Amino acid sequence: MTWSCRPLVLKIAVFLAVLGAVVCQGQQPAKAQEAAIRAACQEDFVAHCPGVKPGGSEALACLRRNAAELTPACQTALSKAPTARPSKRQIIESRARALWYRYRHRHDNDDD
Repeated sequence: MTWSCRPLVLKIAVFLAVLGAVVCQGQQPAKAQEAAIRAACQEDFVAHCPGVKPGGSEALACLRRNAAELTPACQTALSKAPTARPSKRQIIESRARALWYRYRHRHDNDDD
């Protein structure tokens, strides 16, 4: 590969990594699961997650962080919800690091 093509190849690789991250959305509970969690965990949420906006992924993460202290009904409802995936940013950073590592190590010996 010529030196003039490498920046273009790197841009394409980063674009594909970003596209893949956007397509891979984090899993959120289905509507029925969300309703069950809200019904079972309302008091637990108020007690253990002050200042967290209800209904989002942050609320679910807060409940999971405090799972040991929640009521049994709330623990059961949470256990039926899908587990969280890495955030889009974490996926993008991981893929970009891997691409950069491969790019650098593939072309380290070309300077000779």
